[in-house]
Amino acid sequence: TLGDYIQLFFKEVCWGRCKDIIRLRDSDVRHMLEGVRDTRNTLAHFRDEEITAQKRQQLKVCADWLSEREKLIVEAFEGTAPV
Repeated sequence: TLGDYIQLFFKEVCWGRCKDIIRLRDSDVRHMLEGVRDTRNTLAHFRDEEITAQKRQQLKVCADWLSEREKLIVEAFEGTAPV
């Protein structure tokens, strides 16, 4: 689930490699991702009328933010996986 991925992201093995790239407090990133998870769950349960303009904006900001950092995060993990 998305909640599981969020938990994995904040394990030291992952967060330790990403925190210098992200440059935000882990609590701020977690808050942003949990907001996305909540909105995703609302959509998954066909309650799209509950998705406000503010929640739509939150999704866009998070998607843009992650897209801007995707290449750097991937580079942080290249060549580091056990063989």
